[in-house]
Amino acid sequence: MMKLEQFLADIEHAIEKKSVICLQATDEYPLLFCRSFITFLAKKLSVSIISQSMDTDNDAAIMASLQTTFLGQSSWYWLHADVSLSKKSYEVWHDFLHKYTGPHTLIFCTIKSVNNIPPSWRVIQLPSMVDARSMKYIYLLVGSVQSSFHEQLFAAIRSIPHDTALLLCQYALLIKKNNQSFFTSWLPQLVTPDISLFTLSQTLFDRKAQSFFMQWQRVALLYSPQFWVSFWSEQFWRASWYIRLQKSGKKEEAKKIGYRLPFSFLNNSWRTYSSAELQNAHALLYDIDYHLKNGGSEYSLELLYAQFFNKSLSKDYDA
Repeated sequence: MMKLEQFLADIEHAIEKKSVICLQATDEYPLLFCRSFITFLAKKLSVSIISQSMDTDNDAAIMASLQTTFLGQSSWYWLHADVSLSKKSYEVWHDFLHKYTGPHTLIFCTIKSVNNIPPSWRVIQLPSMVDARSMKYIYLLVGSVQSSFHEQLFAAIRSIPHDTALLLCQYALLIKKNNQSFFTSWLPQLVTPDISLFTLSQTLFDRKAQSFFMQWQRVALLYSPQFWVSFWSEQFWRASWYIRLQKSGKKEEAKKIGYRLPFSFLNNSWRTYSSAELQNAHALLYDIDYHLKNGGSEYSLELLYAQFFNKSLSKDYDA
């Protein structure tokens, strides 16, 4: 296992005689980071990296193509992440990757622990969050920014997710020296300290009430009540349809509608819900929205959370 900073310090040596490069993240899949990493790697090594997702209905054909070459020429492949794979597909792909020794170089990302690492693998461990020290590796991927931005950023926050760090770097390149208004007006809206909306949603759907309310207390005031109504409305709507489509055997459609939902819900916890329960939660949001628009208290959102965790929204109705 190798830390990101070690890998970036000597990339050529790190990948020597390695057929599989595994980016090991924690908690959630850093999509933007991985895209930037692949772009940086291709430029650094002067290679073309072909995009090929593991999330496909034709695993056998893809795997066969990864074991053949055209005129003996090897290539690089970015296989994306294994987070959306079914249990069966996950096992098939990891069995394939554990045995893979070429002829190509394969790169993928996982959020699960990697055990019994084969000699043909290079596992790169990503830090759980980006802090003032590890931010320099984000700058390396996207280009340097002014030291003043770095200093002001980490004076305001302690750490941020990888994808948030990349987005802030893009802002830094745009605002340049005129950044005071950014830190006073925009940063609180863009950064949720040490947490993401994705993680907040995950604790709700996993029914981890204590973790949810601890995190909710930290982020509730960063956005307006209207934002939260819209955010949860989309989450419940997508989750409800995801369950319906999965139970109908329409897995491809379910994957599409499951965009922006927590991985733990997509992989496992959706089975513990009925679509009726989530429709009831969605309907309650309409009442809350009406209540807020007519001068009602924003604490009506707390009622939604209480009913959700108490499972009092789970009654069946015709839908």
